[in-house]
Amino acid sequence: MTPHRSASPASGFLVVLCLAAALLAPGAAQAKGPTPKEQKINAYVQIINAESNHVFETRKNYAAWVASMKTGPTCKETNLRGPGSVGDSAPERWKKYRAALAKKPKLEADQAALEMVEALEALYKPQNEASEYYYKNQHTKDACKKGQELHPLLVAAWTKYAQADRVVRDFVEKHQDETDVTELAGIEKKYGKRLRYLHRKLLLDGKFLVREVDAQTRQASPDVAAIRGKLTPFLQTLDDAKVLVATEKKGKNSDALYQGGYEQLLTKAGWYKDAVNELLRQLENPTKEKQNVLDERRKRAVEQAIKSYNGMIEQSNGVGYTKNMK
Repeated sequence: MTPHRSASPASGFLVVLCLAAALLAPGAAQAKGPTPKEQKINAYVQIINAESNHVFETRKNYAAWVASMKTGPTCKETNLRGPGSVGDSAPERWKKYRAALAKKPKLEADQAALEMVEALEALYKPQNEASEYYYKNQHTKDACKKGQELHPLLVAAWTKYAQADRVVRDFVEKHQDETDVTELAGIEKKYGKRLRYLHRKLLLDGKFLVREVDAQTRQASPDVAAIRGKLTPFLQTLDDAKVLVATEKKGKNSDALYQGGYEQLLTKAGWYKDAVNELLRQLENPTKEKQNVLDERRKRAVEQAIKSYNGMIEQSNGVGYTKNMK
C-alpha cells in the first residue's frame, strides 16, 4: 500500500499530506487471502486513508480563521468561511465501517476505530450546518450566535477523532512492524542476504526513517540525532544493495536488474537519502533569517522527504524478479 501522510493535532512546521505515510510499507504478495485479523486491520487502514486527511485538513482550515479554538468565532475575524459540508453518501460509508469493525476477531484497537466512526457521525450535522451558515453569511445576522453554538460540537468531534486516530495508527504500526520483521527473516532464510532481502530491508529501514522524520518535524525542536540514528541503517542497506547489484551486473541477472526495476529502486532510494540529508541541513542551519522563512524552507524539505519516500515505495511496487534472482 502506498504510504501517505496526514495532519496531526500537534504540528511544528507540519506538512499536511496523508500518514498511513509511513504506516504501511508494501509487503510480499500473499499466496493466500488475508486472515480475519488482517481484514480487520485493513478496515482500520481504510478508515484512516479515506477519512483522516479530510478531517484534519478541515480542522486546520477552520482553526486558521476562527479567533480561538477555545472560545470560538466572534464575527470580528476576517475571511470567515465554513468548514465545508459532508457529502450525502458519507453515512452509508460509515455504516460499512461499523459492519467491518463488528466482525471477529475482536482486537484491542476496535474501540478506538469505532470512536473514529462515532466522531465522523457526530460531525455530520454540525459541520453541514456550519458550512451553510457561513456560506450564506448568516453569521452577519445573528452576530455569530449559532457559530458559537456549533463551535464546541465541531471541536469535540475533531478532538475525539484525532485521539482515536492516534491509537489506531499506533496499533497498525506495531502490527505491520512485527509482520515486516517476520517476513524479512523468512526471506533471509530462503534466499540469504541477497537482492530480495536487501530490497525488503531497504523498505523497512526507510519506513523507520520516514516515521522518525514525521515524528521529529512535528516538534518545535526536532531531535536531529534521532533522525540520523534512523538514517544510518538505511544508508548501510542502500550501500550493501549497490555493491551487490554491481556484482550481479557482471552475471546473468544484468538485464533483469534494470528491466525488473531493481536498479531504479536504488535510484529512488538515493533520492530519498538526498532529501533527508537536505532536511537535516535545513534543521541544522545556523542562519539568522526570520523564523517564518526558516519554517517555510523546513516545511518544503519535509514535504520533499515524504514525496521521495513515496516515490521509492511506488517504484518498489513495480519491481519484478526472474527465477534466477535471489
